[in-house]
Amino acid sequence: MQTRCVQLLKLKGWFVLEMDRARKGNRKGAFHVGFVDILAIKGTHTLFIEFKLPTGNVRPEQHALHATLARQHGITVHVIRDETELLPHLKEPPR
Repeated sequence: MQTRCVQLLKLKGWFVLEMDRARKGNRKGAFHVGFVDILAIKGTHTLFIEFKLPTGNVRPEQHALHATLARQHGITVHVIRDETELLPHLKEPPR
């Protein structure tokens, strides 16, 4: 699902950054634990997106980071469980 959503974003003209995992086994990744799966940028509009399977859960460290982003920076993290949940965000961003 993530791959299809990324392709759709790119087709709609979004610049998409796919994040490295924070941890891979014993190796440390480039991003903070709980950070989103992708950032999508178009003009001055940025989407912070976390992908989850329909039965998947947001981990506690993800909830904590998402809450910090909202509280301290006014950033909404969109948890997408199905491609149709992405569609409303593909409208032309406000200028």
